[in-house]
Amino acid sequence: MKCTKKKKGQKMKVIVLEHPMNSDWLKAKQRALVTIGLTTEKAPAEDWKIKMLKCRHSPIRKLQFAFLILDVPYWLSTELCRHHEGIEKYVKSQRNDRTKEETPRAEKPQGALVNMIIDVNADSLMQIMNKRLCGNATNEMQELMLMIREEVLKTNPEFNQFLVPMCIYQNECKEFRSCGKKALYFGGNNDL
Repeated sequence: MKCTKKKKGQKMKVIVLEHPMNSDWLKAKQRALVTIGLTTEKAPAEDWKIKMLKCRHSPIRKLQFAFLILDVPYWLSTELCRHHEGIEKYVKSQRNDRTKEETPRAEKPQGALVNMIIDVNADSLMQIMNKRLCGNATNEMQELMLMIREEVLKTNPEFNQFLVPMCIYQNECKEFRSCGKKALYFGGNNDL
């Protein structure tokens, strides 16, 4: 599962390493039901999945994604590092003593391309998308988030209405300064 975007001669790739399967959804459902004294061995139906994602209850944290991101600018990888709950980031080091590269770390440009893997649960992925698809995020981050979104929806279409800018998810902008994206691009609906 690959998605490639080109920007000014640069190429980023997103490869899905892990995504929620029916067995993972079953585990999430079991955790939801145990709170009300019930059990199940049956994976949930699509409508239950959507309801669970909509209410963002804690069992969705059991649903895990992993993405390999190739050729991402170093500065863009640091933007992702601002997120810290429910996500782990593994970014290629710029230390020349570890990577055996000739250019000293202090002389490497912010635009140097690195590879990274992110492990993220469903709740955090939705929150990150809500923030990073906003027009106030950098264009490059919005591009990367759209690439990840596209890959997620290939295997997990139940996430469609949740991997959107916050203004779409909550039907209003909560930013200090609105980017106007909802009005300009989305017309207030949840379809990207």
